[in-house]
Amino acid sequence: MNPIDRADVQGNILRGYRLPYSEHWFARVQDAKAARAFLGEMRQQIETGRTWHRGKKPATTLNVAFSYAGLAALEVAPQILAKLPFAFREGMVRRASLLGDDVETYDSTWRSGRVHVWFSVHARDLDSLRERVSLVSARARSRLELLDYVDRGQRLPGSTEHFGFPAGISNPRVEDGAGGPTTSGNGVRTPFGAYRPFATGEFLLGHRDEGGELSGDGLPARLIENGTYVVYRKLEQDVLAFRRYVNDTARWAGETPEYIAAKLMGRWQNGLPLAAAAYAPANDVAVNLNDFGYASDRSGAGCPLGAHIRRANPRDANGFTMLSERHRLLRRGLPYGPVLPRDADSDDAEDRGLLFIAMNANIERQYEFVQRHWLNDGAAARQNRDRDPVCGAHVGQGKLVVQGDPRLDRVPMICAEMPRFVTTRGGEYFFMPGLGGLFGLSQGSFSDVQRSAAPRPQA
Repeated sequence: MNPIDRADVQGNILRGYRLPYSEHWFARVQDAKAARAFLGEMRQQIETGRTWHRGKKPATTLNVAFSYAGLAALEVAPQILAKLPFAFREGMVRRASLLGDDVETYDSTWRSGRVHVWFSVHARDLDSLRERVSLVSARARSRLELLDYVDRGQRLPGSTEHFGFPAGISNPRVEDGAGGPTTSGNGVRTPFGAYRPFATGEFLLGHRDEGGELSGDGLPARLIENGTYVVYRKLEQDVLAFRRYVNDTARWAGETPEYIAAKLMGRWQNGLPLAAAAYAPANDVAVNLNDFGYASDRSGAGCPLGAHIRRANPRDANGFTMLSERHRLLRRGLPYGPVLPRDADSDDAEDRGLLFIAMNANIERQYEFVQRHWLNDGAAARQNRDRDPVCGAHVGQGKLVVQGDPRLDRVPMICAEMPRFVTTRGGEYFFMPGLGGLFGLSQGSFSDVQRSAAPRPQA
């Protein structure tokens, strides 16, 4: 294992910030020379993956990434652009139908193809956020065209998402990365039954992945080393529809709304997985909420085969973990919009949902595989064509089969006529370079293939 140069890795990749506020704004490159000069000026302000000073998080962080169109606008050589992954080159709008999206629900900013640069700021409080955004955007405005589109994220009470479930529990742990013990939820199973961290190359380019291959191989090392591909999606949540469906289903099924919601999600709202408590949540959660599997529940009697978290990460559902280990994501998003009051009985017309941000080294094998084959196609979960009950792209009416449990005389139940609870409002695939790659982009090093192959200068 080669040690990771944390000072070259943009922050929020290996070590999530977990700061409560974020703002994401976007720009278009009009003048490549001016844009490169700005990137050179900003390079020293980019937060990296170095250990926080004495364990203390900074007040604000800044990171930057580029769409395929953005790299082209920065005049990266056509020979290099042609070697970038196909999904990244096509972009999210062109692949919307593959992802289960209706591109007509995307904001016009995303449909326009004008998003070249993504600036991401995280902060510990709103005043710090506004101050940092104001300073950086003022400097950017003279060198780039700032688009009239901004996404703002904010941690919700209890660190949940808008449906009321804990967010960001099951992130994988990376070799040489920060984190606690490696378990079934964040690691790779060894032949001896223990777990180890994931190979760096599953998430960082220029490193070996779980298949032993060098991620990003074939591209200039100076460009891709310690970079990653980022999936950015704005997912609108219809909270009122979710609550109504759960309440109505519970009424006719003779169950509680909490029980129905847990069967759809695969967890109770206190985070306890159904794999550990199938029929009632424990009041005192003393277990590791990410250390569990499905090998002892092959029939789905405890956690339905089609439940959201079981589909998004099958773990050992088929008796082994190799099926899921090559499709993991580092998730770094935050909710957006105000909380819908618990007693709301009508739509308040507020926008709310999740700013989904995921990092991976292979968009097609990791993010798109999960979205296309696990969430929007039920075959892998033995659910025929049924889609994910929580965030699946339901065409017509969705459905979830809740398997019965003969041991407790529980018969199967079908949750049918399910509306779509999550709608994509836009997004894009971005490349987040390492600091060395960012330096090269600012110097125009990749406009010439021979220059891009030269050793990286010390900066």
